[in-house]
Amino acid sequence: IQNQTITCPAGSDDYASQGFQVSTLIDQLIEGEEVGNIEITRVTGPATEGTTTQFRLKISDQNQASIAFQTPNSNVSEGGPTPHTIGVQIDTGCAVLERSFSTPYSLSHQTTIAVTDFTSPAHLTIEWPALTGDSATKSINIPIIDDSVLEPTESFKIQLQSPSVPFGI
Repeated sequence: IQNQTITCPAGSDDYASQGFQVSTLIDQLIEGEEVGNIEITRVTGPATEGTTTQFRLKISDQNQASIAFQTPNSNVSEGGPTPHTIGVQIDTGCAVLERSFSTPYSLSHQTTIAVTDFTSPAHLTIEWPALTGDSATKSINIPIIDDSVLEPTESFKIQLQSPSVPFGI
């Protein structure tokens, strides 16, 4: 809305209200909350600006995205294919991302030992570019080290953290 004029007819009573409509559009972008500021300016005639001349309008995005692992767990053998690939998928419905964002993740040792059992990735972040659509996948690659030590099955845990924009995970 830009530079809209509201006219109060002659003879209007005190507290008579005049208004205008704000129409929202449904789009296919995941963009988060949008905010618009409306301000009363340049009052002419016998009226003056009142005490509340600014109004803030929040528009909630009906499109949402969620991020999850493609499977809840996986198995790999030492000496098996390396790096071991863990898939992460984004669900956007029919929408696409308006802007890029990142999802950090953590890697915690359960029974593994870093450096002797696997190599931790240098960057613990997944990057999602703008215009990413539904069911897009990214990979977390963990190089598994064959340490030639006879040992029981070992495990580590990967957890997705809060993304850099307000999407659910």
